[in-house]
Amino acid sequence: MAHFVIWNCLAEDYAPIRPLGPHQLASWCIQHGYNVKVIDFSHLLQHKDFIEINEKHIGPETIGIGVSTSFWHPSVRMKKAKGSQKTNTYTTSVGDQVGHSNDPATKRKLFDQNFTNMMAAPNRTEEPFWVINARTELERKYPKLDWVMGGSQSHYGNMEFNWKKIHGFAEDAFLKYLDERSDFAGVRKDFDIKQSNRAYIGNNLSIGSNEALLMEMGRGCQFECSFCSYPLIGKKKGTYIRDYKRIEDEFLYNYETFGTTKYIFTDDTFNEDMDKMEQLAKISSDLPFDLKYVGYHRLDLIWARKAQKDLLREIGLVSPFFGIESFHPEASKAIGKGWNGRMGKEFMEELMNDWKDEITFELGFIIGLPGETKENIQETWDWLVKHQPGYWIFQALYINQHEKPGEIQMSKFDRDAQKWGYKFPIPGNGLYWKQGNFNSSTANKACVEFNYASNEFVKPAGFRLMQLTAIDEDFKKIQHTKQKDINWEHMERKTAAFAYNYAKKQIYGDNYYPGLEAELVDSGE
Repeated sequence: MAHFVIWNCLAEDYAPIRPLGPHQLASWCIQHGYNVKVIDFSHLLQHKDFIEINEKHIGPETIGIGVSTSFWHPSVRMKKAKGSQKTNTYTTSVGDQVGHSNDPATKRKLFDQNFTNMMAAPNRTEEPFWVINARTELERKYPKLDWVMGGSQSHYGNMEFNWKKIHGFAEDAFLKYLDERSDFAGVRKDFDIKQSNRAYIGNNLSIGSNEALLMEMGRGCQFECSFCSYPLIGKKKGTYIRDYKRIEDEFLYNYETFGTTKYIFTDDTFNEDMDKMEQLAKISSDLPFDLKYVGYHRLDLIWARKAQKDLLREIGLVSPFFGIESFHPEASKAIGKGWNGRMGKEFMEELMNDWKDEITFELGFIIGLPGETKENIQETWDWLVKHQPGYWIFQALYINQHEKPGEIQMSKFDRDAQKWGYKFPIPGNGLYWKQGNFNSSTANKACVEFNYASNEFVKPAGFRLMQLTAIDEDFKKIQHTKQKDINWEHMERKTAAFAYNYAKKQIYGDNYYPGLEAELVDSGE
């Protein structure tokens, strides 16, 4: 039996993935003597199976059940999900869902829904249907259990239930909570990312060799982009990178235990340090398998340190995410990425020519930055369509003039929005901004329009690409197939079969072979 159970999910209807946070928490607590069980893909599991898996780990010593909210979505999406027994999620990539239908009327309807959902207040989050349903049943059966909420959206209100909330990086706070509930009176050392060990440990994880696992090389970032509200930015070199022996050990452990060869690296900036690149290239060359990975990178750092062109390929790069934000000189300068406005397009073309089809790109852009017009965005979109880097997405500038500063992490734009010319004309609404060529509403609508049009051209890249490899082994084929040409219904069926197999292995053990039943799920019968 477990001392604690954590529900984990990445809320999409296809491409199962295991977010790192709950496993990192579980690993830290397991190392301190607690039995913590993570249930992955919680939103994809049939209710009956989900309850049975939970009850398999609930006993007299169980303190409570926790849920990670990091990949829950704003309340409009949640309300749509709650109203459906078929699905518990709502596609999050703005405008992306239109690519899953060839019917013009359906595409238009999804376009309108996406715009409506983008306008949902992001500080109003509620529990999705599967959480409400499962907690209602388990709380009735086990009234003494604690219910704990963590993750990036645990700050927000509008919840159906009362939760004990643990915010931010929670290793120390969560271990302290378990110690207090267990009457442990000893002294613990604080969590140190540099000494962090294997994340995916514990019994009966049922991790398949085709899955991509998430891994932290470090925690923090040397840079301080104006729009970024992530914590631990502006870190000093050498203060936040894990011990390389421990990184190598984790690669070997995951390969020998699960057959893992593919990774999503979660570092805020993967390629910020040449020493790190050289160390990881050496580790990769010594591994008994061909490492493949995706992660967040900065384009300007590859330009400034040309040796990274080869080092990144040697480490195993498949598809980097570049937060370009803008190719516009004034807009890019305002957020501390002025190089992108001067050299970004030119160097992207150089990289595409050098890396050819071996590596594709996921590019992120922000609409609503100072000085940039819709015509400028159109020029960027035309360039993307012409050069076909892989996948790209536009997102509206998010500014939150939170009524209780300090309660959530705030970016420079959040703190100093007026200095950049942003105004908030609606009293009491710290989310609706106006500045120059856009306001928050027109920026969101422009995002949906450009992303809607992009679906004719984009291909899975970056994180999406690695997610899909869990259910389709040939990632090279996916990498070079336009999203509009992917059979998404087939992907959903394969995901359903994947989730079915996972549930049965959780209930009956890893040696369980579902046979015909899973084949029927996979076929849609």
